Amino acid sequence: MKVSFPKMGNWVGLPPANEYVTPSNTQNGFGLTGTSQIIEANDTNLTFTNECIYCGHDFIDYSGKIYLCKECRAPYHENCLNTQINEGTCKKCNRILLW
Repeated sequence: MKVSFPKMGNWVGLPPANEYVTPSNTQNGFGLTGTSQIIEANDTNLTFTNECIYCGHDFIDYSGKIYLCKECRAPYHENCLNTQINEGTCKKCNRILLW
């Protein structure tokens, strides 16, 4: 048994690469939200007189873990970060926080 297909017309050409819409972050708040990894702070990337971006307290007498947003370097106490993650984004740069 021979199968035949109908003849196709002209194929639709793809637009040039510069005509595609590409999502990106913009300065005006439009576009897609980016992501940022959470990193643990250490002596080289944190000054203990910095203030937690969430609660506003410094880290001088704090004995727990301190974390940073990798993109904007906003510091968080561990408990403050857990609360902020429930909100979903970094309080400073508004990126989605990822472990």
